[in-house]
Amino acid sequence: MLHQDDDEYLAALCEEAETLRRAFVDRRAIGELIVFLGMVALYEGDLERAITLLDESLNLFRGLASESHVAPDNQGEGIQLSTAIDLVAGQAQEYLWLAVMEQGDHRRAVELLEEELRLSLELGNKPKISYCLLGLAAVAALQGRPARAVRLWVAAETLREEIGLGLPLWDHTPTDYQAILAATRSQLDAATWETARTEGRAMSLERAVEFALRSQEMPEEAGTPPAHPAGLSAREIDVLKLVARGMTNAQVARELFISPNTVNRHLSSIYRKIGVSSRAAATRFASEHNLL
Repeated sequence: MLHQDDDEYLAALCEEAETLRRAFVDRRAIGELIVFLGMVALYEGDLERAITLLDESLNLFRGLASESHVAPDNQGEGIQLSTAIDLVAGQAQEYLWLAVMEQGDHRRAVELLEEELRLSLELGNKPKISYCLLGLAAVAALQGRPARAVRLWVAAETLREEIGLGLPLWDHTPTDYQAILAATRSQLDAATWETARTEGRAMSLERAVEFALRSQEMPEEAGTPPAHPAGLSAREIDVLKLVARGMTNAQVARELFISPNTVNRHLSSIYRKIGVSSRAAATRFASEHNLL
């Protein structure tokens, strides 16, 4: 619809959406209408209105999702409802990060993309993972971190080739992704460009996600991740530090915005790598390696 260049029809749809938004009592339907209005505002380049609308819809859907998680689901109905709500909330979040990136709020764009990336990894959603990697590549390029941008872009490109998806052009938004890539290419000499491409293509999905989630404050020249004891990943270090502080799995999950099941998987990997079988032993390991 946004690609049809029929401004009169689009304006009529927006007017109808505004009317229905005021008339409906179903909050989910209202949220979907607000997402639509936010998408249109972004398409038209009205970033302030787009951000206001998309923030409103995202907050609404997060509230609905929270309610659905505690609703009875004896027949799976609560789970199905929560999933449907999460999908629409994800759409709002996708357009929101684009809007804040266009406005120049790179930090918030990264926060939104990282949150979406963690959830996508937990759900095993490879298309969404690749989309988030591409988004983080675009933000890195705009932050003046071209080598990081290329690594992320090529890792995403490789993943999309693996699952048979083309690259999204985002031609329904103000974002000119191809121009961002061209500008990034011009900032690197041939050797650095090829090195970054090679490293990005060699990344596994897990390695690409770990690289993407590394601190955004890391300087551009730090191309390889810091070495951690026993081969622990950066995320496993995060989990180990919190466990060593006495946090439960549920508390760790809330602190890192991941699920308790994901915490369990990280802990199993940590125990295996450091050769222990209890939280007390893992805490001793953390103390011995100055991780407290």
